[in-house]
Formats: sequence, structure tokens, C-alpha cells
Amino acid sequence: MKFSIITITYNRGHIIGKTIQSVIDQTYKNYEHIIIDDGSTDNTQDVITKINNDKIKYFKYEKHTHRSFLRNEGIKRSSGEFICVLDSDDIWDKEKLSVISKIFKNTNVHFVIHNVQLYNVNGTNTGTIYLYKDDFFKNILKLILDNEILPFAFYSFRRSLLENNDIYDENMIDGQHDFFLRIASNHPFFYSSKILAYRKAYEDGVSNNFRVSALINFNTSLEKLYSNEKIAPTYYRLLNNRNDIKIIRFYLNQNEFENSLNYVNALLKRNSNSIMCLKYLILKLRIKFLNYIKNNTFHKLFSLNPKNE
Repeated sequence: MKFSIITITYNRGHIIGKTIQSVIDQTYKNYEHIIIDDGSTDNTQDVITKINNDKIKYFKYEKHTHRSFLRNEGIKRSSGEFICVLDSDDIWDKEKLSVISKIFKNTNVHFVIHNVQLYNVNGTNTGTIYLYKDDFFKNILKLILDNEILPFAFYSFRRSLLENNDIYDENMIDGQHDFFLRIASNHPFFYSSKILAYRKAYEDGVSNNFRVSALINFNTSLEKLYSNEKIAPTYYRLLNNRNDIKIIRFYLNQNEFENSLNYVNALLKRNSNSIMCLKYLILKLRIKFLNYIKNNTFHKLFSLNPKNE
């Protein structure tokens, strides 16, 4: 039973050594670690190439940004019967591969997730990703749609799963959430309550472009599920409308009034639901008002400015 571990990295030379070491320290040794470098400009390549281990396979690409493409490249370069995804800033427990190898002995199990310990930027324990205390093996599509199961990079699956399911959607920057949803619509997931990985928050954060693209891509994923009759029409509309509101509010929070107005106008053109249209119209009025406040100078007359006193 061989595992192929796929890691995508970019300018993580200061931390990726610990991530790789957590793989090397695994008690289960039948694996390969494939590292796809998204055009790093720091010392990432030096850190990786100095590690003397023939299980590590390092490939450097030109900057691409789409992790979905890079993960697909990692899968294409892999040879294991099972695929594991590991982000370059996460750490594995040394028993992870041993634990999931035993789970995969059940031939009905195709996809495994597990609990993860979280730490803030100061290294303080902030709890776990999940509060589920017991293992389970069941359909979790609704749990993913309701954000009770999150598409973090702590999962493993049988390569044979890809024979009847598409790999990551390369039109999406990440495609991981979409991948979770599509697999969950066809297969039950096994959840292990054991803490098998550790995630620390770092200050480099996630770009706003990534955040809004993730929301827009979620609508695309919903459309796929609906078209394949994996979710009911009423539930599809509920999730779609809820996500559209999130997108508009995101633009508002970023003071991107033109983008928010364009999005509302597009929704009004295609939506026939009177209640949702009313909500969109209210948002449109709010956007115009906020934009007016931002661009007009009358409010400056009431500001406290010592120079004018």
C-alpha cells in the first residue's frame, strides 16, 4: 500500500523543512513525497534539495497561481495507490500514514479526513477543526455544503476514485472545495477523530482575489451538483442566493462599489424570486448610498480637523 503525498509550495523556505521532516518521521514508510514549487523566489529550492532523502521528488514550475493545476501535476507525477494532500505550512503526526493505511484496508472506504490541532500565530493552542468525538463513515455532502466539514488539505483518497471522477477543476484557483463536493456527491467519507496533523496560522494570509474567487467558484460547484441532480432545486436556490449575498457583502467590505453594483444588477436580471429581488434592491440602494458618502465632500464639513479651527 503506497501513498503519494502532494505538496504545493511558494516561498515557504522558512517553514517547509519542518513539513517535510514530519513526513520523513512517519512510522509508515511506503510513500513518496512529491513537491510542486509554484515558482518560489526565496530559498525554498535550497532547503528541499539539501534534504538527503530519495523519497522526495521536487519539481519547480514557472509561477502559475492556480493550485488546482499544480495539484493535478502532482497527481500526474505520482505512482502511489493512495493520494494524500499536505500543505507546505502544515505538520503531520508521525502516526498519520499508519492510521489511515489501516482505515483503507476497508475496501469500501475511498476518501478519508481527520481531525487537526490548530494554533494561532503566537503558537497558542486554539482547539481543533472539528468537534466530532467519534469516527464515522457516511455521506457528508450536506455537511460540506453547510460548512460543517471544511475543505482543508488534510485528506487522502484512493487513486481509483479518479477513474470515475474528474481531478481538480483547473478553471478555479484552488478547486479543492469543488473536489470535495463532487466526491462527496458520489461517495461516503470516513472521518477519523484522531488528531493526525497540526496547523499554525501565519501572517502572510490569503489574498482578497482568492477569497472572492472561492465564493464565485462555489456557485459553479453548486451548478454542477444541481445539473447532475445531486441536490434538490429548492436547496440549490437557497445555497445559491445565500452565496450571492456573501459575494456582494465581500465587495462592500472592500469598498468595491462598482463590482458590487455590477453583481447586483446581474442578479436582478436573472432572478424571478420577488423576495430575493427585494433584498438585492435594498443592497443596491445601500451600495449607492455608501458610494455617495465616500465620494462627496459634505461629510468633511463635520469632521474634527484642527487646521480648520
